[in-house]
Amino acid sequence: MNMANRVLLQPPDIINIVGDLIFLAGPIQGAPEWQTEAAGMIHTLDSGLIVASPRKNYAEGKFVYEKQVDWETHYLNIAAKSGVIMF
Repeated sequence: MNMANRVLLQPPDIINIVGDLIFLAGPIQGAPEWQTEAAGMIHTLDSGLIVASPRKNYAEGKFVYEKQVDWETHYLNIAAKSGVIMF
């Protein structure tokens, strides 16, 4: 398996992508960290898939709510048009 192909997008950086997108939706606060496990399973099945996970461990004082929401909205829209939204 070629690990170099694995793409896991996390906030707050928005980049242009080419290809289908799987957006890992669901709670990111007060819930188990299932997104890392799900991304690993997805990439085991196909290392070329692009996965977007809204969960990120920010350094103290670095979380900006508006940037998080912008990031989520951007990639949710892409997944809705060309991919899937996974809960």
